[in-house]
Amino acid sequence: MNQQEFNKAVEADIQALLHTKQAATISVYDAISIIEGDVQSTEEEALAAWQHLLDTGVVWRLQGYYQRQIHALVDAGLVEVR
Repeated sequence: MNQQEFNKAVEADIQALLHTKQAATISVYDAISIIEGDVQSTEEEALAAWQHLLDTGVVWRLQGYYQRQIHALVDAGLVEVR
């Protein structure tokens, strides 16, 4: 499987997860792939990925960029601390 095929497969998996009630089961890898732009996503999907990183607490173990971004998103009301 080449990189393009892999990206398409990941994107299909993400799309399936985000459009079902099982969106909370998205993996950290998938969330980061969305955020980093490795797979195409809508703004709604990107925000769901950020929300997942916040909900799981993973965002606090990542690089400072992620922590600054999550603070900005919370301040803007785009994601929420639950």
